[in-house]
Amino acid sequence: MKKILLTIIVAIITFATQAQRLTGAWELKTGKNEVVILATENYLTYTTYSSTSKTFTQTWGGPYKFENGKATIDIEFSSINADEVGDKKSVKMRIVGNEFLKISTLNFRRIDNSDETPLAGGWRISQRATPTGEMQPMKLGVRKTLKVMTGSHFQWIAMNTETGVLSGTGGGTYTLENDIYTEQIEFFSKDGSRVGASLLFNAEVSETEWKHSGKSSKGQPIKEIWSKVL
Repeated sequence: MKKILLTIIVAIITFATQAQRLTGAWELKTGKNEVVILATENYLTYTTYSSTSKTFTQTWGGPYKFENGKATIDIEFSSINADEVGDKKSVKMRIVGNEFLKISTLNFRRIDNSDETPLAGGWRISQRATPTGEMQPMKLGVRKTLKVMTGSHFQWIAMNTETGVLSGTGGGTYTLENDIYTEQIEFFSKDGSRVGASLLFNAEVSETEWKHSGKSSKGQPIKEIWSKVL
């Protein structure tokens, strides 16, 4: 009995350690293209784009488990094949010295950790201001918008988990200093002209809620509340 309990404890500790080591942002540059993996403790995104030519290629991701050198992802969204949504994808991964993520012959370089900011994790938009300024709750359903945050990188994804349709996505780097949240856009699926824009917002962040206000890349006022879900 003691041996069984010890085996279970070791397995739990091993899984937690592996997940923690994978959390953060990883990057691979191939010519003008960038491939970026963002991982929270239980959610992973994989995106290919070029910030130089302002082009977006693809993105996919979802909840994952990482153990025994393999990540198993439950595909929740995919820009290249909506039929993949609901399937599982297994990818062999090996972390080398906590600085590189090796996938087949590809070496991704760690570009941040996830423990450097209170924003690290996954957030779902839960309230948005009406034109009159009143906060209106968002209905929870198959349509949702997530923001996946690591130590210095972000990606938002608008999706329909039932049909597999991806409405849009964008991302890049960010900072949070003195309640000022600043985004630097590196990719935008619908409008490449927004790449390179720097957006400033007021931010109030707690363990469960993120109040977010400012102006969008189109100059429209934004006031939102995001709830931590990952």
